[in-house]
Amino acid sequence: MSETKTIIEKVKALVFEDETPEVEAKFLDATTKDGVAIQIEGETLEVGAVVSIVTEEGNEVSGAATYVLDNGSTITVDEEGKISEVTEAVEEEDEAVEEAEMETETPEEVNPLEEKVANLESKLEEVLAKFSVIEELKSKVEEFSKLPAEDEMENPKKDVKVSLRESNLDKLAKFRK
Repeated sequence: MSETKTIIEKVKALVFEDETPEVEAKFLDATTKDGVAIQIEGETLEVGAVVSIVTEEGNEVSGAATYVLDNGSTITVDEEGKISEVTEAVEEEDEAVEEAEMETETPEEVNPLEEKVANLESKLEEVLAKFSVIEELKSKVEEFSKLPAEDEMENPKKDVKVSLRESNLDKLAKFRK
């Protein structure tokens, strides 16, 4: 008999007691730019989540539609009321901001490049001016080298050596005598 009691208790537990834990459904409440209140299954905008339109009579599963939410996100819902596509508005704004920054950066980047080019051009002009001075000096040196010397210069050291030689020769000549 104890076996039948345990079986009966198990059957009673299965039939009369619900052992399945309660699952609390979570929904994301949102409003469209048109002011329509919607409820999305889950806590985030995800493809496959069911979208319901909130009315005074209760929630009705949405049909095929595209909703633009207050935060700028766009969701596309299929005929079964499930989200088929989510487009975040933040990405579009970021792209627009990046494009605007690139447009504003371009003139700023051009100005430093223009300054660098101007600096290089001025330095190139300075170098060319120095080369022209060098060429001018070179031509003057060539002119001077072609001119004959007017008077030969006397080398005082040469005279000293000659005089020393002569005196030495004189001394030797006197010594022989």
